[in-house]
Amino acid sequence: MKKRKAIVIDIDDTVLDFGSRLREFYNMHYNGCVKGKSHEWDLCRWLNVDDGQDRIVLADFMDSWQFGALDGMAGAKRVLTKLVQEGYDIYCITACGLDPKVEALRRCNMYHVFGHIFEKIYFVDYGQTKVDYLTKIMETHDIHAFVDDKYDNLADGMAAGVDTCIMIKQPHNKPYREMGGVTVAYDW
Repeated sequence: MKKRKAIVIDIDDTVLDFGSRLREFYNMHYNGCVKGKSHEWDLCRWLNVDDGQDRIVLADFMDSWQFGALDGMAGAKRVLTKLVQEGYDIYCITACGLDPKVEALRRCNMYHVFGHIFEKIYFVDYGQTKVDYLTKIMETHDIHAFVDDKYDNLADGMAAGVDTCIMIKQPHNKPYREMGGVTVAYDW
């Protein structure tokens, strides 16, 4: 049996603008004065909080309605819809935890921004690799591309046998853009 074609994508700062809505939330609820987007994976310096406090801010954000109201990244809806029309199944793997409320907010947000175009959305816990889901998808599909904003996830994808790994350019992944093995996309 011939395998179907698939594109696998991350969600936060890949197809949904996580950083901008987090900034709005922080400035509103914590009386912050944060601008732009973080230039590092560690959010403490950007938010101007002590080590570990960023986890509290993230937990509050992900428990709020704002987490379920992220805007789509420019061009993502057009490109993903076109890929579906061309016969690709689109899978998402997102590392936003396993809390049922967070999952519900994420699913609603994805539906409202993109419609019903995703084959499946997989949720992994913080720090958990996406390899298990990539491997599961590869059982029935040829993954034509894996798109993420985190180099470590893409390196895992390459190790799992995904040939085309694409890193969406974000300020926080600048140090990783020259590491090789992945294509850098500046937008959708």
